[in-house]
Amino acid sequence: MATTTHLPVIPINPKEKHAQPIIDYAIEENVLQHVRANRWLAIDLGSFRVVRFNWVVFSMASFVLWAFVVGVLASEKKDSKENGALQEFALWKTWITQNFTWLYIATQDAWGVFVIYMAFSRFGHLKLGKDNEQPAYNDATWFSMLFCSGVGIGLYMYGVSEPIYYYRGGSDNKLFKVPFQNDDQRAQQAIFVMLYHWGFHAWGCYILVALLLGFVAFRWDM
Repeated sequence: MATTTHLPVIPINPKEKHAQPIIDYAIEENVLQHVRANRWLAIDLGSFRVVRFNWVVFSMASFVLWAFVVGVLASEKKDSKENGALQEFALWKTWITQNFTWLYIATQDAWGVFVIYMAFSRFGHLKLGKDNEQPAYNDATWFSMLFCSGVGIGLYMYGVSEPIYYYRGGSDNKLFKVPFQNDDQRAQQAIFVMLYHWGFHAWGCYILVALLLGFVAFRWDM
């Protein structure tokens, strides 16, 4: 009876994956280990590979996408001469913002707590690379690259424009569920929202994804 080799999951021995060969997914046989054969479409023209794709996923995604596009383009314009679909989607967005902001904030809190737990738990000592590898750059260089290649342009623009946008929207801004009474309250709320978007909550999401990608790519060689 053949045994199936599963990828390691936490808790793990990080060295186990190093002994496994790197899988080349340019080879079709390796791809078919993870895709049902009756869902895989391969078309060749002589020795030239024309196309390779999962026809079930492709068909369903294409149907949903083009149904959405056609529905928006065919939507009749209303009295304001604006596309009716755009008006309808704007109402949906407002409804979601008004009724599910609590869920959005709660999930961001959960990611932040999880990242802090990972940092101080027994998994916090695991390196993203191999045990014998040294960082390619020092901490100051990594910190600089985060802002030069990552969030720098966003902070440069939205660090000013975002709080001003929320402040000038005032009580009519649909982001606010309860109207505010004066400029001071509106200004404070504008800063609160901006710090939420660019502060610890946002970094919790970034760190979580970076840990996953870094560990899988540089520790497991995937």
